[in-house]
Amino acid sequence: MEQIGSPDQPAYLCYAIVALVGLWVAYARVNKLMGSSPGRWGFFQTWLVFMAYAVVPIILFWLLDFTNALHDTSLFAALLVAVSYRQILAGETKGLSVPGQFSSLWSPFETWANVVRDRIGTKSKRASDRLYSKLQDYLAADSVRAANLRALAYSLAEDEPELTKDLTAIAAQAQPPGVEQAAFDRILSRRAVARCLQSIRTVNPEDYGDVLHGEKLINSGQWFILRGFLAHVWLVYGLAFIAMIFSTFGLIFFDAPTLDKYHLWRFQKANATERDRFRTHEYLLARVSDQAASARNGFFVIEPLVRLLRFRDIDRKVAENIISLVLEFRDLGLTRHAVPVLIEVLRTENPDVRLRVHQALKDLQSLAYPDAKLDQDLEAWVPSKSESAGDVEKRIKKYYEWWSTIPPEQSSPAESPAPPAAPSATASPTASP
Repeated sequence: MEQIGSPDQPAYLCYAIVALVGLWVAYARVNKLMGSSPGRWGFFQTWLVFMAYAVVPIILFWLLDFTNALHDTSLFAALLVAVSYRQILAGETKGLSVPGQFSSLWSPFETWANVVRDRIGTKSKRASDRLYSKLQDYLAADSVRAANLRALAYSLAEDEPELTKDLTAIAAQAQPPGVEQAAFDRILSRRAVARCLQSIRTVNPEDYGDVLHGEKLINSGQWFILRGFLAHVWLVYGLAFIAMIFSTFGLIFFDAPTLDKYHLWRFQKANATERDRFRTHEYLLARVSDQAASARNGFFVIEPLVRLLRFRDIDRKVAENIISLVLEFRDLGLTRHAVPVLIEVLRTENPDVRLRVHQALKDLQSLAYPDAKLDQDLEAWVPSKSESAGDVEKRIKKYYEWWSTIPPEQSSPAESPAPPAAPSATASPTASP
């Protein structure tokens, strides 16, 4: 996939494409899988299969990004996964594979979908038989309707002599003992109606309801049900519900706190593309700039990233980027909030990160507080993996002693020349170079 050039778009856009195209593919797949059940969308189990098919490409897209098989900001990869996820899971796509554990789940998934298909088919046929039986009862209950149905059957019959023969045989049937004449007449009438309906359905298997409604043999409500429109109503309701979920998610996602969490996630992705890192950097710069006048001077925007440095197994490149972010944003009033957090980060079990944070603190001292000198022993300190926790605590104590010598009114350094204007955080979170 890396050899295929693709527009690098924000991950949320690519995931939205996977979701939307995946819904269309899932709809087509369910229609094909359950094509023998006209009322399939009226069953809850159908919607379970539909949502399962729709969710699979999203999970697969994330998994392929997690395993570095592709980038989740690749537009072409998003389209490929959304359309061809079944082939990918089956191992039929060259150059793109998934872990065997995940791929092995596809066969049981398909088996489950087929079981649901068979169950829906049985339920659909049972419901269709009940509806057809009620239709026969309705037409046979009125002699005028029964006569009109017979006339319609003769007008459409493919084999009129055969129809005449069958109806004559029904009329000639002997009355069983113990059955009253009125009841037996109703039985014969219903059998004749069933035979006429059979003849009409043979000629018009799909739209015989339209024919009956056109001859005013059934009312509009019966025609509506007979045509299976109730299942279509459930389909419209279901799609409307999905659209409402997407709209609600969109409103929540594009709220500033959620966008902050999204871009913090993107910033700490070790396999993010350079263009994606640039977009994230520009967003964070804009957000910190917008919040510069707040009580915390915008540090709360990137504070979760700084605290992430305490994580022992943090990726080295990610750690470097976080520290660079703190140094770069120092002129936006972040230093007085960042320094205490960085001092706490020195307790990390990762000696490489401890060394980098120590160097960052020295840089902040020289850049922001040149008059507040560090202890010489602290200046000469070189963190290593062999030093004890007690040695680290001694250095942390000295850092706090140094920090306590800086008056609160001076802990926010005088601003340097303003950085280049950043785009508004709410105007263009997807800016690219």
